[in-house]
Amino acid sequence: MQALTFLLHPIHKLHRTVQSAYLLFRPTWIKIGHAGVDPIFQRAHDSLVKEEIDNNMSIIEGLVDPQNFADRFMNHLILLTHVRTRRLVRFSQYHAHELNKGHLRSLRKIYKHIHMVQSLRSQAGALKFSANKTWSNQGQKNERTKSLAAFKTIA
Repeated sequence: MQALTFLLHPIHKLHRTVQSAYLLFRPTWIKIGHAGVDPIFQRAHDSLVKEEIDNNMSIIEGLVDPQNFADRFMNHLILLTHVRTRRLVRFSQYHAHELNKGHLRSLRKIYKHIHMVQSLRSQAGALKFSANKTWSNQGQKNERTKSLAAFKTIA
């Protein structure tokens, strides 16, 4: 039996080398080939959804309440450049069958977060230059649009 193990040693070594190369290359393959969404649903669900929502919420919580035009402009730039929902949308498209079949709570959570980010972006972008050269928020607050402080308390 020991002689047989000695003969199989190169095959096991080759198998371990191929597996380690696959594990090193897999994150790059996911990032390039699948746009950052793992093709295995459970792995993507466990890591991507919570990570993206937590990252976005930490950025949103760091926004300052706008006191002047510069604050509004910086909030708008931060919302456009740092808060990302593309991976969540791609995840919901890529794994639509699994989400619709048994993960409706996660699907609602994803779409609620995406809608909140879109509302914040549109609220931050609703700036109007008036005749006396002061910037004001053009959007009227109603039941559909909420203030930045309201979104911070919801999350």
